Amino acid sequence: MPQTRLKRGDIVLVPFPFTDLTAKKLRPAIIISSNPQELDVVITFISSIAPPGELSATDFLLTADHPDFTKTGLKKASVFKLKKLLTIERTRIIRRLGEVSPAIQKKLDGRLKNGLGL
Repeated sequence: MPQTRLKRGDIVLVPFPFTDLTAKKLRPAIIISSNPQELDVVITFISSIAPPGELSATDFLLTADHPDFTKTGLKKASVFKLKKLLTIERTRIIRRLGEVSPAIQKKLDGRLKNGLGL
């Protein structure tokens, strides 16, 4: 990725591995690292497929009609999976798609705390 200055709350495109590590798929993810300028960056998975039934306490659904949706660069309603964390080298980021608003970031932080038991 070019020398783009990344920040916490940026949505990026990355090769995200399956949990069994048998393959990977190009997916959007959100940066949750406090300093994403370092070599390694902590991200969490974003899915455009909502799970059947209720969302877990670590999931956040962002619908396309949310007033801040267009800033994200996502194409359709998406579920932020704050329990699916990954540390990757910053160079593995393909590109930046957009960012979440401070209001959305606050909701994501709450789900992240749930996922980490904080």
